[in-house]
Amino acid sequence: MTWKPAPWQPSAVEVSQLQGYTRRLDALEHMLTEEKNRLQVTPQDFEADIVAHIQFLQGQVETVKKRLREHIQAHESLQSQQALLTSIVGGRGEHGRTGVSRNRVD
Repeated sequence: MTWKPAPWQPSAVEVSQLQGYTRRLDALEHMLTEEKNRLQVTPQDFEADIVAHIQFLQGQVETVKKRLREHIQAHESLQSQQALLTSIVGGRGEHGRTGVSRNRVD
């Protein structure tokens, strides 16, 4: 007996966009952590620059989170997946966000 897997299908556009939002958010959060760590060991001459960059990154994180929430709210399929993921005992909104973007929505 020969097994014939289903042909590959690309993710829905809204899922690809959601993945883009979560990747960007992850990158911003990583940069924010780097700058906070850098602030602890940097000479005082650079502290103001790093603090300004941290504030900028925090604003970007909030902007991307807002866009991500709006994106999920705009697509019923993403809303239902998020509701399922966050209903699991111990589930939180952030896990729901990430989980939705890593799972296909058909």
